Amino acid sequence: QLVGTALMMFVRKAEILNVTNVEGSMIKTGLGGMAGNKGGIAVSFFFASTSFCFITAHLAAGTNNVDERHNNFETISSGLAFSRGRHIKSHDSIIWLGDFNYRINLPYEYVKEEIKNGNLAKLLEKDQLNDQMELGKTFPFYNEMQINFPPTYKFDNDSNEYDTSEKMRTPSWTDRILSRGPNLHQTSYGSVPN
Repeated sequence: QLVGTALMMFVRKAEILNVTNVEGSMIKTGLGGMAGNKGGIAVSFFFASTSFCFITAHLAAGTNNVDERHNNFETISSGLAFSRGRHIKSHDSIIWLGDFNYRINLPYEYVKEEIKNGNLAKLLEKDQLNDQMELGKTFPFYNEMQINFPPTYKFDNDSNEYDTSEKMRTPSWTDRILSRGPNLHQTSYGSVPN
């Protein structure tokens, strides 16, 4: 756990003997590495002979902080370490998940209207994470399953209404799951409405 971010792994009792070399690691990226409000947590383990690394991260917030999010990713990627000199890239299968905070570079009202009309593909064209990945700037060689659900950020409390506060934050896909490894095949990707 790192402040409000936690990573929990559950294993079926019948498979517990296949799980070995379990280790955890964490790194802070908030306020230049001083605060744990942003950062990453990782769990490394072997399942039989395959090594896995799960990382949950909370990256810099704000529509205009794309470079800071990229720097957070780099800091976490290079800074999380495990015993025997292993790092994230040392694993056969890697899964990143969490609040990456990437936004849609379009106006609030336009995004809401496109969501209402079911034009998700048009919104994904302006998704900051997709742009960064296509340019090879962040999460290189990672895959994300096709998004076919409406943006999951930001709703009014206890409702399915996008942010109506004075901030009027543009709906976006901030919570994401990315993977890397030849033996991984994601079968489902979705969201749970309020």
